[in-house]
Amino acid sequence: MAKPTLRHVALAAGVSTASVSRILNGSTAYSDDTIARVKQAASDLRYRPNAVARATRTGSGRLVGALVDRRSTRATAMAPRVFWLHFVDELLDCLCEQGAGMVAVSSDRVELLQALPLDSLIVVSGQPDRSHFEMAGKIPTAGFGNDPSLTIGVSHDFRGATLDALAYLENQGAVKPGILTSAHEPRLSELFVQAYCAAMSDRDRAPIQAVFDDEPTLGEALDHVVARGADGLFVVGGVSRAVRDLMRSQNYELPLIVQSEGLVEQYMEPPVATLSLCARRSAHRTIAVESAVRDGMGARAPEDEEPASARAVPENELVLVECAFSYAEHRTCTARDERDAPSGGGAVQVECIPLQ
Repeated sequence: MAKPTLRHVALAAGVSTASVSRILNGSTAYSDDTIARVKQAASDLRYRPNAVARATRTGSGRLVGALVDRRSTRATAMAPRVFWLHFVDELLDCLCEQGAGMVAVSSDRVELLQALPLDSLIVVSGQPDRSHFEMAGKIPTAGFGNDPSLTIGVSHDFRGATLDALAYLENQGAVKPGILTSAHEPRLSELFVQAYCAAMSDRDRAPIQAVFDDEPTLGEALDHVVARGADGLFVVGGVSRAVRDLMRSQNYELPLIVQSEGLVEQYMEPPVATLSLCARRSAHRTIAVESAVRDGMGARAPEDEEPASARAVPENELVLVECAFSYAEHRTCTARDERDAPSGGGAVQVECIPLQ
């Protein structure tokens, strides 16, 4: 079916296209019955206004720009990158629910956004580059990390996630758990390795780690950590099937947990334990805080969460959205939507941190 237009809504509601436009833009100069018919027709047809055209034409409406680093979203067998794909998908859903629009361009084409009346900018990248922040001085900008150029920084509880992964392996009998990380996810791997090494130091144990790039080097990395005495395995990079198949072919019977969004693992037999960074929840909370910052207020939590203090965001401060991980051992858990995750998964705290 073709994308619905104002004309389709007008025909369904029995009014003119001009009336549809005025009503959907908030006009109350019509009867309650007419307004209800138009809104119902728009809902039934799943009509969405063209946010770019409306914002450009009227100077109103909310328009969010997204700089997408395609190195972070281009999926391969050895780098599934499901997190970023779901992060962008949830950004679109959240903005659509709010009646806003999003224009996404490749991060190396920032000039395409400069002529648009953007309200804010979101940098989608696992490895941010300084060039991504060229527009940050003009509009609120959200991205991953705590770069001073950002207005909103999205972070995760990597230490908590790593401790939970190690606890799972230790509960399965591991004494010397090792970690495998992907060369395709350098920043993510670095953060997990830092947390892993600190945790092993606290346990008075030497870290056992290796990096893989492709399938042959994955086998070499697996052999390396096993040769060094690893009796449990934490894998960062979402290559669950390849790791499991290699372990089977080499007769390695080790407890395994994989950092992944759990979409593939839930169908494996037996299921593979996963540690998710909650892509959809991260995007949902990013948009919630972005909306609050844009309105000049501190973040407000949804009704089902403890409210954060509402206050103006001071100059030279970063709003940090800390998205905790969720952990799933069973298939029934990994298949659930993150927003319906069990208590404790995906909790978020919002705070202001003075920048040096």
